[in-house]
Amino acid sequence: MNILAEKNIALAFPRKALALMSLTSLLPVLVLSIRSAARSTDTSQLGVWMASFAFHVVHALFLLVCLWVMMDPQFSPRQSGFEIPFLSLYFLSALSVGYFSGYFLLVFKPLSFADGGLLRWRFCCTAVRRPE
Repeated sequence: MNILAEKNIALAFPRKALALMSLTSLLPVLVLSIRSAARSTDTSQLGVWMASFAFHVVHALFLLVCLWVMMDPQFSPRQSGFEIPFLSLYFLSALSVGYFSGYFLLVFKPLSFADGGLLRWRFCCTAVRRPE
């Protein structure tokens, strides 16, 4: 099915169902396009931590919602009606899952120490120091 046919069907689709399907596919794509600038805009350590933590929570929620949509709940595009799969919405959800998974793999990667000590996990963009 091509994009033009999906557009015509989307215009005839009930608005509430279309809005719910868009929340699980289009909104995560908009969120992943926002860049976190917490380190450059806030001067306090607590403000940077709170902004980073909120950013991580939002990313985690969208990752869980996008994964949940892949399991076909009642509000998923395939279950919502007309027996049309809306593959472009599934593609956007899968793209979001890939981005949010990569985000968490990058942000919470293990830190290695120069003296060959144990690896510690980084949380909220602050390094955990090894006890002396």
